[in-house]
Amino acid sequence: MSIIESFFGVIATWFGYVGSCVASPDASCWPFLAFVVLAAASAAALALVVLAYQALKRDESHEVEEQRAKARALAAHERIRRTILARETTAATPLALDRT
Repeated sequence: MSIIESFFGVIATWFGYVGSCVASPDASCWPFLAFVVLAAASAAALALVVLAYQALKRDESHEVEEQRAKARALAAHERIRRTILARETTAATPLALDRT
């Protein structure tokens, strides 16, 4: 028997077990039902973790964008201040030269 045949044999056995549990549930189906319940609970927990991570990432990116905007505004104000200071200095320099 090859590996492929044994693989499909295991799958057929599994679906046979599931089919028998669906057709006539008895005490031997409890492990299968527990497996289904655990799978559903783990899927719900994973979904909640993903949602929490997305919300955290969104808040973090919003804070980073706010900090960048503040830094850009401060840089713009600083450039304006330097430009005004430079104009005042250059405007005052020729007068100082004329007086001497």
